[in-house]
Amino acid sequence: LTLINKDVLKSFWDKYYHPNNFVLSVCGDIDKDKLFKMVEKHFGEIPEGAKNENKKFEYNDELNIKILKRENAIQGRLMIAYKSPERNSKDYYTSLLLSSILGKGMSSRLFQTAREEKQLVYDISSFIWNGPNRGLFYTQCGIDEKNINEVIGVITHEQNKIMNENVPDTEINIHKKRIRSASLFELEDSVLLA
Repeated sequence: LTLINKDVLKSFWDKYYHPNNFVLSVCGDIDKDKLFKMVEKHFGEIPEGAKNENKKFEYNDELNIKILKRENAIQGRLMIAYKSPERNSKDYYTSLLLSSILGKGMSSRLFQTAREEKQLVYDISSFIWNGPNRGLFYTQCGIDEKNINEVIGVITHEQNKIMNENVPDTEINIHKKRIRSASLFELEDSVLLA
């Protein structure tokens, strides 16, 4: 963590977060044709980026959109996932830092923008999931279907800000401290240690 700065964050983002590493998952009473138009609007102009080969795990490189229709669903759920480094990768802590800046807790960029300022989501967060030989960077939120277009716009806007603007050192340091604290608490958890 001590070696990660804004240049490392930018380089990391450019390497991993582009359409060739992209998965979008939406559930709820969603109109498929409208969804595809929204996806094209928000993601269509993003450069594809280089394919990141993962020899240990085969990803499906096609754009994946999964729609689950549930009768009488009170709220929808939107999940956007990108391939991410596995836990033993040198880039793992950079992915944790990006996840924290974007969507960990009430002070995160996505929570402040999508929930507090614009009141578009019930909840929103980012996290890293690691399975054997693979990782995924998720952003998820609870939404009302009528807000999906604007929510995707807010998420992509915040992601683009990280891609195109420097993250202030003060913000990086706050999130590094948060990650260190969480890691120390994990050392006290007997379930995680087992």
